[in-house]
Amino acid sequence: MQPAGWETESLGSRVSLVNGDIVVAADVGRRLGAAVIDLLIPVTAAAIVSVVALIVHIPQFITYDIGSADSEWLTNLKIILWAMWVTSPGLAAWYGARRIAKRGQSLGERASGIRTVRVENGRLPELSQALIRQLLPVGAATVAVSAILLALPPRSVLTVLQIGGACWFIAHLSTAFSRLGQGWNDTAAETVTIRVHPGRP
Repeated sequence: MQPAGWETESLGSRVSLVNGDIVVAADVGRRLGAAVIDLLIPVTAAAIVSVVALIVHIPQFITYDIGSADSEWLTNLKIILWAMWVTSPGLAAWYGARRIAKRGQSLGERASGIRTVRVENGRLPELSQALIRQLLPVGAATVAVSAILLALPPRSVLTVLQIGGACWFIAHLSTAFSRLGQGWNDTAAETVTIRVHPGRP
């Protein structure tokens, strides 16, 4: 079995799959755009739920004494909002993996004109491969955030979120340093992301 290879032309990086098929690898911009779209969907849903939850509790906020200990309703609200925002990236990764295994594209990839295939033969990835590919960037960010939370005071939440976002961004940007157009999550999952219509801008 020959290893996959590559060559560059004006259209982009032409990747040779293990079975010899030639495809055009997706560029970093399209991949990153697809990842952002996939993340925005659950984050937007979480934001809507958060706003509704806050609006519903406006009467309690009006009468709430900031100097007092948290009441039960405020504690429950914090738990709900925290759970929504923490699970959003994971839900996005899970839903994206399901679509990739079934159709070869997440919603973001479809909008960006790219798709994910097996580097071996260009076929749809197995669900396990898609899960590895989608969950690794989220996992990297989660591990980084968890480690930092143990070292920083509670008021450093913004810094933690920024570092977690940076880890997520770097994971998707890693494709720029691969000769096969693969991010390190693609390498682990044995997949490659390609252009669906490489002749279009």
